[in-house]
Amino acid sequence: MSVLSAAWRPRARRLESRQSQPPDPASAPSIVGEDGLPVPPPALIDLVVGNRDVAIFVEAGRAVSHRCIVEGLARHGFDLHQFRTILDFGCGCGRVIRHWKDVSGSRLFGTDCNPILIAWCRLHLTFAEFQVNALAPPLSYESDLFDFVFAGSVFTHMTEDLQFQWLAELRRVLSKRGLLMITVHGDTHAQHLPRRLAKKYTSGKHVVVRADKVGTNLCGAYHPQRYIRERLSAGFELLEHIQNGWDTQDMVILRKP
Repeated sequence: MSVLSAAWRPRARRLESRQSQPPDPASAPSIVGEDGLPVPPPALIDLVVGNRDVAIFVEAGRAVSHRCIVEGLARHGFDLHQFRTILDFGCGCGRVIRHWKDVSGSRLFGTDCNPILIAWCRLHLTFAEFQVNALAPPLSYESDLFDFVFAGSVFTHMTEDLQFQWLAELRRVLSKRGLLMITVHGDTHAQHLPRRLAKKYTSGKHVVVRADKVGTNLCGAYHPQRYIRERLSAGFELLEHIQNGWDTQDMVILRKP
């Protein structure tokens, strides 16, 4: 029997179909958004967020950047403009990083494991530098490079082992006292887990479904509050865990010692 609940199965089938036929980034002309930047073709937006609504794509990215990231940093006395180097890890087709175009004094970087999405970013978001990463570390960046790393809806699709590999790698590329902000599936998403997995989650353990699809939206990872405190943040200083800090995902702010 599948570990996916009945509510997940139709969505999983749709995602499988989309990801088996990735669109060509040059297959459709890009429109220009209100911010003056090109907007990805609907097919690429669908690949990342599961719908083709351009307006929602742009507005959701703006909300994440300004309300979640900027305000989250401000609570701890930080500002995006103070960081010399910023990495959007798992940048997709630029939903968040497009809203950092006017961050002054910072070098902006984006990386993702999907070469199609990176190809689009390189063509259209030329204010930042983009690279393709593999499913597992390492990144090609030098150690201690980034003052701030954001990973939105990335650790939500990793097995536990791969998660710790990436946490170690992101700690490597962070500068001393650098900040890492990630989002995870917490209590809001865990309520849809099947009973057996929900029990594991409430016991404080990491839960993953469809581990065979790791790194895609078909794989879902869930992080209880206790696990975040005791396991996920190991090797970092946990500054804050905000339930539903990014829409229905929890946001976790960590600092490299």
